[in-house]
Amino acid sequence: MKRLYLLLLMALAQTNAQNLVFPDANLKAILLSSSATNLIAMNASDNYIAIDANHDGEIQQSEAAQVRYLGLSNYYGNLPMIQSVEGIAQFTNLRSLNVDHHNLQALNLNGMSSLQYIDCTFNNLTSVDLGGLFFLQNFDCSHNQLTSLTLQSFSIYYLGCANNNLTTLNINNLSSLQSLNCTNNQLTALNLVGSPSIKYLECGANQLSSLNLSANTQLLSVKCPSNELTSLNITGLSSMYLLDCGYNQLQSLDFTGTNLQTLACQSNELTNLDQLTQMTGLYQLNCSDNDITALDFGQSNLFELSANNNQLTSINIKNGHEETYLSFSGNPNMQYLCCDSAQVAQYQSLVNFYGYSGCTVDNLCISLDAAAFEPADDRFSLVPNPATDRITLVAPAGAKVTKIEIYNTLGQLLMEINGNISSEIEVSRLTAGNYLMLVQTVTTNTPIRFVKR
Repeated sequence: MKRLYLLLLMALAQTNAQNLVFPDANLKAILLSSSATNLIAMNASDNYIAIDANHDGEIQQSEAAQVRYLGLSNYYGNLPMIQSVEGIAQFTNLRSLNVDHHNLQALNLNGMSSLQYIDCTFNNLTSVDLGGLFFLQNFDCSHNQLTSLTLQSFSIYYLGCANNNLTTLNINNLSSLQSLNCTNNQLTALNLVGSPSIKYLECGANQLSSLNLSANTQLLSVKCPSNELTSLNITGLSSMYLLDCGYNQLQSLDFTGTNLQTLACQSNELTNLDQLTQMTGLYQLNCSDNDITALDFGQSNLFELSANNNQLTSINIKNGHEETYLSFSGNPNMQYLCCDSAQVAQYQSLVNFYGYSGCTVDNLCISLDAAAFEPADDRFSLVPNPATDRITLVAPAGAKVTKIEIYNTLGQLLMEINGNISSEIEVSRLTAGNYLMLVQTVTTNTPIRFVKR
């Protein structure tokens, strides 16, 4: 009888020893509520299951070993709040863990070598321990209170750590990393030399003053707005199709070896974007709030342009198709807009709406040199301007004019004067409006705009 009693005690002790311990009662309650009809736990066959298979109100090691996925997300607020995940490490075969929207302050998953996916967003985490997670592929700890983060998983391909308080981010030697989002932190430096496979980078709203990405040749998309950047190196990134570097302190950009489709560089200190003429694939550009004086999209595929509040004097958008959006308000020095012939009337109306009374709109694209419109002692000029019946061509000393052509804003040739050219030109037959006179010499072609009253 005593021996039977002893065996019973031993069996009971063994059973209790197999029961997993979870200090957080809410965590245990959620785990025990799992079933085939909710989304909390999944086995290796991708079937939702009840973890407590024998319904004894406890979770044994053998039951935990069946779980591959735990979905503890409280996104909808329908679960009790978890304060601690202590005990989760006993799910030794767990590959995916969702524990977002709770009240976790620490996340210790050290040694859970099977884990590949972790979502712990929207908690109050100040520390995470991912030691030994050599097969981790996707880790998102955005919207927490982390001040530093070190990852050493060589398998990770996505890292999300946005909206924390990070001042340091140690991701050296993450050779498989393809996507990083560290937006809205307090980072002053970002080193991605050890991540040659990265394709997508979002690091906006930090305190970065320089960013060198020239070694990350597989980059496709870079978003680094709202930093303190004075230097951005993207040369040679031939695969990159999107760059957003707005709201920084950049005075220049070098696009050598790139062919962007979308560029957002608004609110910087840029004075020119001359290299854009090389970007035949450029589709969308926002360069508002800079100090740019001229834009040329004659070789590009541009469809959308926002160039408000610059120092623009000329724009060339004659590229064989109609843009879907064009805005260049706040440029009172605009003098010349060249576009496709079908759009001349449309953009003349826009120029009139902006109040740019001195701006000519046509499809000639004779010159986009702003200096060509500035009167100077060594250049041709017309007086009086505006003119009524006659206008006088004032030529620089020694200039021999060989031909004069006068075009309307639609690019139509209205007058042509060859041979013995007098300085006084009869324009009485022209109707009131804006015109362009092309003055040709042996060596030069000089466009001069004038107004006929």
